[in-house]
This record gives sequence, structure tokens and C-alpha cells, in this order.
Amino acid sequence: MLGHINFLNNNFAEAQKHLLRSEGTFINENYSYDLAALYKDLYVITGDETYKNKSEWHGQIRGRKNIVV
Repeated sequence: MLGHINFLNNNFAEAQKHLLRSEGTFINENYSYDLAALYKDLYVITGDETYKNKSEWHGQIRGRKNIVV
């Protein structure tokens, strides 16, 4: 959540730190839609196509309820 909030506030360095820290938890808990949002934010920050592909993939699969609403 802190990562996305920092992203929305254009604090990209802090956002990236928090997003990468929460990635493992989202994967372990199967929060697929949150992972899609997380990877979308990381794609915008870094421009890395890997994050774009992961965002699209996680956006299509069913997972547990989102944390980010």
C-alpha cells in the first residue's frame, strides 16, 4: 500500500522500494490483482517490459481478494 501511495505522489524511489518489498507477500498470498497493480507501477517507474508482461498476466488470472481496492 505504501508503495502505491508513494507512486501516486510521484515519489518513485520510495515507491519502488516498498513495491519490491511487498512483491513476495503478494505472491505468497496469491493477490493477483494487487500484483498486477504493483507490476504496472514498477513498469511506469522503470520502463522494464518484464513488469508490463507480469502485470498483464496477473491481471488475467484469478487470485485472492485484493488489498488495494
